Amino acid sequence: MSDQTNPLPAQPVPPPIPRRELSLKAPGTRLVAIGCLGCGGTILLATVVTTVCVFAMRRTTSSVEPSVASFITLMDEEKYDEAYSSVSDEFRSAMTSGDFEVMGHVVKKALGKYESKQPVSFKWYTNLNGKKTAFVDYVMKYEKGTVAVSVRFEGIGEGWKITAIHWNSKLVVAAMKCPSCGASQHQFGRYCASCGKPILPEDTQTSPSAAPLAEATQ
Repeated sequence: MSDQTNPLPAQPVPPPIPRRELSLKAPGTRLVAIGCLGCGGTILLATVVTTVCVFAMRRTTSSVEPSVASFITLMDEEKYDEAYSSVSDEFRSAMTSGDFEVMGHVVKKALGKYESKQPVSFKWYTNLNGKKTAFVDYVMKYEKGTVAVSVRFEGIGEGWKITAIHWNSKLVVAAMKCPSCGASQHQFGRYCASCGKPILPEDTQTSPSAAPLAEATQ
């Protein structure tokens, strides 16, 4: 009796896995690939969104530029009647021509001559009735310093008209104080809301004005 055992049959050798198949199907490789694709997609999407936003901002600011440039120039040249005529009906319904002129004189006195401007932010929307509204924030340089100015526009046909403007400046706030009683004014007007006396000298007021507050309440 022989102690020799029968050898086990030889096992078939599997064919080598191609490198490309190995790189695609190795454990975890697919997840890494998908993750990388996700990162790249996010970066690409962010780039596209940023580009679209910048393009939209430039397009909007360029479309409102003619109206704001004309308005600021007229105000700087103290052509208040023309500037008042250029704003929207909404603006004129909220402020009389006399109060508008006071606003112009106060801003000119507080800030000096206008020099330049730069848009820094914007937003716009169209409501269900198709009315277009745009909000643009500027940094405007004047003779006495740099000021943040917020402007609201209303779309009129193919153009835009100013519906509101605000100079965010302590110099303007200081210039709005009544020279007679020293009371601070919360809005532009010919007469002090506290004592009823003129905010500006009479020789700077050429447009028809409403009666002083003190007389109007009698």
